[in-house]
Amino acid sequence: MSEEAVTYSAEPPIQGRRFTCKRCKRVYAYPQDGRAPVRCECGWWYWNINGRIREEFRQRIDSPTSH
Repeated sequence: MSEEAVTYSAEPPIQGRRFTCKRCKRVYAYPQDGRAPVRCECGWWYWNINGRIREEFRQRIDSPTSH
């Protein structure tokens, strides 16, 4: 049995490079350098800053800020 999280969405399958949340294993399109972060459903945010992934946990009531 797979332990990978399943997320149901009307979005088409991810094309190209993918990013997997380290905590819940949900899969997203890889974050682009200098662009919007990946905001995982489990509360972790992932930014690509100069080719390195920066991660931060935020409560769902926190507002996003630029990094």
